[in-house]
Amino acid sequence: MPPIINGNATKMEIGTEDVFIEVTAIDEHKASIVLNMLVSNFATYTNFEIIPVKVINELTNETKIWPNINEIKFTCEIDYLLGLSGIRELPIDKITNSLSKMGMRVNNITDKTIDVVVPITRPDVLHPCDIAEDLAISYGYELLTRRLPPNTTSGKQLTLNFYSETLKTELVGLGFVEMITFGLTQVDEQAKYMKRSDHDLALVGNPKSIDTQCCRKSLIPGLLKTLHSNKSESLPINIFEVGDVVIYDNKLDIAVNQRYLCIATMATKSKFDEIHGCLDWICNCMEFDYKLETSNEELFIKNRGINILCNNEIVGVMGIIHPYTLNEFEIG
Repeated sequence: MPPIINGNATKMEIGTEDVFIEVTAIDEHKASIVLNMLVSNFATYTNFEIIPVKVINELTNETKIWPNINEIKFTCEIDYLLGLSGIRELPIDKITNSLSKMGMRVNNITDKTIDVVVPITRPDVLHPCDIAEDLAISYGYELLTRRLPPNTTSGKQLTLNFYSETLKTELVGLGFVEMITFGLTQVDEQAKYMKRSDHDLALVGNPKSIDTQCCRKSLIPGLLKTLHSNKSESLPINIFEVGDVVIYDNKLDIAVNQRYLCIATMATKSKFDEIHGCLDWICNCMEFDYKLETSNEELFIKNRGINILCNNEIVGVMGIIHPYTLNEFEIG
């Protein structure tokens, strides 16, 4: 659109004969689509003639002719079009008529193939499968013969989601409230405040804010922030979250999603025994055995942290959060 300051000088009137169309964009492909749409509509609904111009790129000295009004031709197999669209049989004249309704022309008809010419007004057509879709639309979906697929399959819930939903149901029954926190967070919340290393954090390139510096590798900071926001509520506060975390592997240079469970309770006195009871109940529901050992993690008060082991592998921790971490999350 012309700027307002020179609107009168470039204003179109009934007697206008010459129109110069200029399109500015950061994507050449999208700009060409817009230009083709504009010039094709001018040519279709008026007596205007499309006159391409030569455009020289000052940086690369590359020369191109715009607009590119060359039509695109696809050589399509008739069996492919009919099979993909779901049409059992259709005479070639009806195929031609159906595609013409969608703005396409059919040339070079043989026993097995046809050439379909796509106009510049159809930039959405990128592959013969798009032509098959247009053929089905023009033919009429309601006229297609319904039939069962050759392969019978049955869907079911993913095992990971099944166990996640089971955990949620059991924890709600134990009086906990489910939380859903953000997957992106601050680096300090995942490392410094938790007294943990940041070497396995998946960092976000060029974050827009301090709250989106990295993907979370632990659910604990999210629940601690929730407890901070609800300090004025009556105690005890029992919450939990089942969600994905991202663990970065420096050796393989890949990030892996894992599903974690985190349970938190805030009360006037220690609820360590209740959390232990929740752990016992969860392990019974999941039908696996576990062992406990003392944890030296600095996240917890000394001698108040425990590692949870399954098959001699640490699968979780529990304990009483250290005052340093509580102060950093302004919980006191």
